[in-house]
Amino acid sequence: MITSAIQQIVNTDRTELKNFFSEVDKLHKTDEAVTAKIANNPALAKALTDPNLTPTKTTISNRTGE
Repeated sequence: MITSAIQQIVNTDRTELKNFFSEVDKLHKTDEAVTAKIANNPALAKALTDPNLTPTKTTISNRTGE
């Protein structure tokens, strides 16, 4: 199994590998931006730690900015 994974990595086209790292970089930047937004907004941080928070409330809060 490990040999197969290594073989696949070695045979990966450089363009695909470059795209992979580009996508990872985008995800990392998104994660940093979200973390910064939460860190700079105490009300948002408090709301996100609310044990009664539901996905519906999260969506509504994001749309209305509450």
